Amino acid sequence: MARVAVIGAGVVGISTAINIQEHMPGSQVTIIADNFNQATTSVGAGAWIVPWAPGVDDATQRKWGRTSMDYFIKLAVSEESADSGASICMGIHYSVEPETPPYKHLMLSFDPLSKESAEKLNLGKFYCFTYTTVVVDMRTYLYWLMARFKARGGAVQQRKVKSFQELEAEYDVVVNCAGLGAKALTGDEKLQPMRGQMLRVSAPWVKHFLHSSNSFYFIPNVDNVGIGGIKTVGDYDTSVSHDTSKHIWENITKLWPPLKKARPLWEWTGLRPHRVPPRVEPEVIRYGNKSLKVVHNYGHGTTGISLSWGTAVHAAELVKEMFAPTSRL
Repeated sequence: MARVAVIGAGVVGISTAINIQEHMPGSQVTIIADNFNQATTSVGAGAWIVPWAPGVDDATQRKWGRTSMDYFIKLAVSEESADSGASICMGIHYSVEPETPPYKHLMLSFDPLSKESAEKLNLGKFYCFTYTTVVVDMRTYLYWLMARFKARGGAVQQRKVKSFQELEAEYDVVVNCAGLGAKALTGDEKLQPMRGQMLRVSAPWVKHFLHSSNSFYFIPNVDNVGIGGIKTVGDYDTSVSHDTSKHIWENITKLWPPLKKARPLWEWTGLRPHRVPPRVEPEVIRYGNKSLKVVHNYGHGTTGISLSWGTAVHAAELVKEMFAPTSRL
């Protein structure tokens, strides 16, 4: 029986663990992490699905993007929608300059917003388009994913892995989905924290999302609206800045006044694992006369939720290849 350990219980880690179960029936998959559910970075995400990552070659970009988009659409229109927190949602993107986003072809709909319509929405000075995608309530989705993993026989251990060598005797393959924690495990200098901060408010009248090229956005979730956002690379500060919250609030309510009477719920900050490009690849690590097969899947940055299923499928394929008789690794 194949023994596989997945380090990390964020959305990338659990998604990868489930896909290994699907690609390798009968394998024993264990998720090992020091943080779960509410303590993960994933739980703070908005999140809406726009699958794209900088620095990735076109073929891989298409594979990851299409796989993720198809999965989330299928989930959002299934009977699992309510339990998983995934739903179809329309929204608006605005920019100070004309732009065509690289994920345009993946959206359920994508249309330029006329100047007249933009003016009616008080967005007349911007270049706007509307599109339809999937939004995911991460507090709901993470619990649903973990339940799905456990129902298939998956095991869970809560502990901090300080070295891959700790797992060499117990597992045939280790999958590194440790997010920012992968930096300590691998020494990867390309991996950097990208600090984010969000507000959560009660605004049940808001039914669409809005995203700007300067990072400010709001996204309706199951029982709240997430408002952001900040992207500060190299910042390890995990404390909530009330000045930053004020800055976010003033900018988003100036852009979208209907939010002004929203009721504040809570603030959140977290460190995204930022790497260009995200790392999804196999490696054999040697310890003297011993070796350990590792598959890396980390560094997704702001597109962690959007690309989670696509990179998870890719990582699971790499794990399966490592067990193939002809594997050179």
